[in-house]
Parts: sequence; C-alpha cells; structure tokens
Amino acid sequence: CNFFVLLSANSTAFCLLFFGFHLFNGFGFSSSPNWLIFMSAASAVLYSVILANALIICNLALVSSGMEKSGGYSVI
Repeated sequence: CNFFVLLSANSTAFCLLFFGFHLFNGFGFSSSPNWLIFMSAASAVLYSVILANALIICNLALVSSGMEKSGGYSVI
C-alpha cells in the first residue's frame, strides 16, 4: 500500500507541475526567463513538500501497523 501511495503522490505532483507550466505558458509568461526560474524553483519546493508528506504518512503507517498488529490500507 505504501508503494501505491508514493506512486500516486509522484504522479499527482508531476501532473500538477505539468498543468501549471502549461497554464503559465498559455498566459504568455514563458517569454520572460525570470518567470521560468521562479516556476522551476517553486515547482521544486512543491514537489519536495508533496513527497515529504507522503513519505511521513507512509512511515507512520508502517510504525502504526507494527504497534497495533494491523496492516494494509487501514493504517494509512
């Protein structure tokens, strides 16, 4: 279950970044190199936050499943 949670967090983050870059490109911000640097830095921070939260949830679920003798998706 943890693998699928992390996989879905990665795919959601990349999907959001894909649509975000295309949204700003559609509004015409791609002509300025400063916007591209800003969007790249913001997307790196957003991806790190999403992945860190997913990793923390999965690791806490592993600890909780060991402590309470339950498993699977119910601990997540």
